[in-house]
Order: sequence, then C-alpha cells, then structure tokens
Amino acid sequence: MYDAEGSDSSFEWVEIINTGSAAIDIGTWYFYENETHHRLTPDGFSDLDPNERALIVQNLDNIYGLYGNALNLIKSSFSLNNTGETLSMSDENKTIQSTSTYSSDEGAVGNGNSLQVSGNSWIASEPTPGAANNSTGNNGSDNDPSETIDDSASDTTSNGSSKKVPVYTYAHIDVMSQAIAGSPVSIEAYVTKRKGNSSTKRFGGGIYYLNFGDGSFLETERLIEIEHIYEYPGEYELVFEFYDSRLAQKANKEPTFMVRKTLEVHEHSVMISQITNTSGIMMENATDIDIDLEGWSLVQISQDYTFPRYSILKARGSLIIPKSAHGLNSVHSSWLSLENDSNISVSSFSKKVPSPKSKGHVTETVVIETKETISHSGIDSALDRFLKEYPKKKRVDFGQAEAAMGEHTDSNLSLWTTALAGGLALVLVGIRIIYKKKEETSDFSTSNVIGEIELIE
Repeated sequence: MYDAEGSDSSFEWVEIINTGSAAIDIGTWYFYENETHHRLTPDGFSDLDPNERALIVQNLDNIYGLYGNALNLIKSSFSLNNTGETLSMSDENKTIQSTSTYSSDEGAVGNGNSLQVSGNSWIASEPTPGAANNSTGNNGSDNDPSETIDDSASDTTSNGSSKKVPVYTYAHIDVMSQAIAGSPVSIEAYVTKRKGNSSTKRFGGGIYYLNFGDGSFLETERLIEIEHIYEYPGEYELVFEFYDSRLAQKANKEPTFMVRKTLEVHEHSVMISQITNTSGIMMENATDIDIDLEGWSLVQISQDYTFPRYSILKARGSLIIPKSAHGLNSVHSSWLSLENDSNISVSSFSKKVPSPKSKGHVTETVVIETKETISHSGIDSALDRFLKEYPKKKRVDFGQAEAAMGEHTDSNLSLWTTALAGGLALVLVGIRIIYKKKEETSDFSTSNVIGEIELIE
C-alpha cells in the first residue's frame, strides 16, 4: 500500500511472508528502503513462523483501526515513493535476502487498491492484509476477515445495467495514547463505511459496545462519543465491539468485528512550585508526557484563573504564568489551589510573609511553604515526608499504645483513646509548621514552637 486513499501519510504498509522452513526472529531483521536499513519493532510478537504473514507499518493505531487487531504488525520508520522504488528485506547482518521493485504504472494509485504479487508480477487489487493475495486485478474476493462486505450495494454502469460494489466497514477507537488520572479523556468508538473512493462515518444502526478497561462499559445503538475519567494511574485496555443487530448479540454470535487500544494513564504530578517576586506563578510537570492545561484553574478564595486551550506544559518542564495573564491578587500571602478540568484540587500552595522586627526584640521567623501535590498515596506520603524532614518526630502506633495502657484503663476508655488518636492521625494529611524564636533584650529569654495543622484533603 504505497499510495493509500486520501492522505497516505501514516497509512502506508508492506506485507511480508516467511517462505522458509524455520521461524525467524523478525525483530532482528531490517526493512531496506531509500538506501536505509530501517529497524523493525514487532507489536506483541517476535517470531514469524513459516508461511506466516506480517505488515510493516508506519502507524500501528491507523492500521489496527482499518483492518482489526488480528494482524501481525511491525512498526518501522519509512516513506514509500508514490511513483515507485526498490524495496528489500535484510537479515540481522544487514545482508539483503529479498528484493522487489514496484511502479505506479502497475496501478493502485490512491484508489484504495494495493499492489500484490501474483505469479511473477504485480497486480492492483483490493487489499488482503493477513490473507492470501488476489490472483487477478480488482478481484476483491479474498478480503481480510476484519472487514464486512455489503453485497447489496450496486452502481449503474454506462449501459444501464447494475453491478455490485463492495462496501467495506471498519471499526475505530479514537483516543489519545496517554492521559492523566482524574482528568476527562475524550473517546470515540465508531464504524466507517467505504464505498469506492469515499468513506463515511456510520452514526447509528447495530450495537456498539465499549469496555473502558477500568471495570466500566457503555452499550448503545449509535456511535460512541464520550468523556471518561480514569481515577487511578495504570495501563488500560479499551475494547470496542460492533454487532450488526441486537439479535446477533443476544444469540452470542461473534461480533462483526472487535478492535482494541491501549491507554496509558499517569499520575498527574503537576504542582504549583513557586511564586516569583513579581507575582508570577510557576508550574511544574513531573510526568514524562506533555499536558494540556486547558480547563484547569488556579483558584483563590474569591477569584480564579482558567487556562485557555493549548496551554501545553511540557514533560519534565515548567512554565511561569505572569501576573498580567492570571490577574490574581495577593498571591504572595494567600492560599492558592490548582484544580484540574474536573474541578478536583491536585496541588496547593501557601506562603506567609515573615513578621517585621519589633522594637526591643529580635524576631527570627522560619517559614515552611506548602507545595503539596495531592496524590492517591494519601496520608502516608505526606506524613513520611514530614518525618523525613524532622527526624526527631516519631510515628505513633496507636494500637501498641492502647495495648500498653490496657492494664491501667478500662476497655471503654481504651476504645475512646484509640478512636481519638486514629482521628488525629487522619487529619495529618497536609502539615505546615512555623518555628518562632524570640530573644528578649533582658536576662530572660524564651523559646516557643508553634505548630499549625492544616487539613488539605
């Protein structure tokens, strides 16, 4: 498929077959094109068995979407010439083992056909990826099993007679490959019908079933367009099935086709990290993917700022939102929260201005800023960080404390103590500690430690 219908970028592919008597570790071989040995990365397999076929593709998602997930796909970087060129397969030593030359004069120029080997020559015919090639041009009788053909469609010829024109139906899942936990993910699951050179999206008819991979699913009688929230990070497998009718589904027949797609969901790990002297608000992204902050908000008690679309925060990067853009007042001294596009608070920041020196006293104030990224690790992560920063503090096991007190208290008092202590422990999600040291000018001096416990989740 050197010149795919419509835009051929990312839709080109080359089919190969193992004609030997032993399996081949195809990931060690190379696709030689444009005087370059392109590396091969098999998707979900490694060995190509005798007489087994595979497609070398530019884009896995596009080809799975067109032909289903039953094919052996191999990812590689290449670009086929639309007028023709010579292609080769080379082994692990980069020694060329097979060579073929094609030309646009042989057909399949942007009309949906592919060039296929028939005997000792190329023919242009309906694509048959994963199955035996057609034997004559434009035969179309040996189609990929993931396609459905509506033989009832017909066109009128120039002499007034009718001829059957195959209508191919394909399944698609349109979703980004990576997302952020707690934020909406746009998902489309639908089928398209292609007749001749045109392709249309099917809006209804049949049964559409989508499993989101996190225990939830959706079943409807029209195409699926939805925003779904994955609450926790992880790798999720989306599965889309299409049935021609409710009757076919109830009869436990195989779906007309089924496609799958993997979605990687990351912990948000976005936080407000600093307030500059000019009231700029610095944001940091600790993930390995770019994040679009469209719909996210910086929130104060009485005002907020919402990020416009295409507000990209680069992977492992940072950016500063200037005061002229966010327009928030008093960001130096007030509490500030970052909310995602589901209005869930994912980070908070507060900063107190040190107290001025007073007459007759020397006041030293040490302020610890809270720059918490609220994650699913919950209480333990915040408490562990606090204990690591202040090693003299100790974690109390209230169960052991209750047992030790058992000899001196009755059971009711013991339960009271345990419940009260457990409740206090749950409050320690976010902690802000302020140390103040006062030195009097007289012979007397005092040293006070004031602790503030702030509930942030």
